[in-house]
Amino acid sequence: MLIRLLALVLCASWWIAEYTRSSFRDKEPVDDSDKGTSRLWDASHLFAVIGFAVGFTHFGYVPAAERLVSVSGLASAVAGIVLRWRAITTLGRYFTGKVQILYEHRLVRSGAYRYVRHPAYLGALMAYFGLGVSFANWITFVLVFFPVLFAALRRMQFEEAALIQAFGEEYTEYIGKTKRLLPGIY
Repeated sequence: MLIRLLALVLCASWWIAEYTRSSFRDKEPVDDSDKGTSRLWDASHLFAVIGFAVGFTHFGYVPAAERLVSVSGLASAVAGIVLRWRAITTLGRYFTGKVQILYEHRLVRSGAYRYVRHPAYLGALMAYFGLGVSFANWITFVLVFFPVLFAALRRMQFEEAALIQAFGEEYTEYIGKTKRLLPGIY
């Protein structure tokens, strides 16, 4: 129960920090290529809320090795949030809550962006995977992780199209040198 509460507090704190950051930092775009994916991203979080509620019941609970699984999940969530915030910090003013190209936008290839094209999504996926696992509940895991996975994959498609349009050959060369989420794999 304590780990589930810690996971819930961690997630709520993360969501508040991200909402606050996006409220103050979103810039006027030169090109808005979001096409509703930010709403899809937000909607996926509603499933997480439902998943967390289910996680506090015994419906879907998996008792085998609960403590180890829950602690591992919480550690993955923390690592994912740290990776996401490092990626956001690396992008600096170019990070927005929507798929947009900003005025004087530059392609960033430093930090985790040397290894993968979307480390912020990788961090979010690690965090949601870990949050889902930390509840030791298969229903919670499905509701927390899979909607966000779907939304992230969809957003990456639109982001990459916008980046190809904005940077052309520079971005296609970057695609040839880095994988989307997992270095050397995908």
